[in-house]
Amino acid sequence: MIGDFTGVSYEYTTGRYAKMYIGIYSPTATPSGVFSISVSSPYSGTTQEGIVIGSRRVDVLRHFGRPTLHSQADSTSWDRYEFEQHLLLLEYRIDVVEWLTIGLKVWPPLVGGGV
Repeated sequence: MIGDFTGVSYEYTTGRYAKMYIGIYSPTATPSGVFSISVSSPYSGTTQEGIVIGSRRVDVLRHFGRPTLHSQADSTSWDRYEFEQHLLLLEYRIDVVEWLTIGLKVWPPLVGGGV
């Protein structure tokens, strides 16, 4: 559990939910509650469009179009898709989805305002 912002982050390390992270704002922060859920292998769920851990970036682009933001460092790259209140972050290793995060558009976490 990490608490370097106005809330906590839970990391599941074993079992069915291994490699899942859940970010939760402090109850005194605005907004409060869950702000993000991140998953990696062995998670086997899919988006409505059929995107899974292990999907190719070309398939993501076909379903979601051009990302709001794309960045790259060596063999790792990231796509950020922003919707009205939410976002979808995809992390790729050599153009294959390695991490998938859904969250509030105000994520990364707020600073201050909570305990």
